[in-house]
Amino acid sequence: MSLKIRSEVAPGDLGKAHALWYTGSYGGSALGSLLFGPLFDHMSVPAGFAIGAACLAVLGLAGVLAVAPTERAAARSA
Repeated sequence: MSLKIRSEVAPGDLGKAHALWYTGSYGGSALGSLLFGPLFDHMSVPAGFAIGAACLAVLGLAGVLAVAPTERAAARSA
């Protein structure tokens, strides 16, 4: 992701882009901590981690599916 940011963002905006990326990353980490506590109250720890891993996989796949068409279009026009 860092390479993608460096290659596609104007040099003057790199600091802003990295700050936004890190803010989202740390926010997601904090949100995950808030969600896993109640999740572990209702099920075992291994089952909770399995559900969390499945959710991360689905989110990653959704991101790939959302970005792939624009990446393909950009590659064709370049």
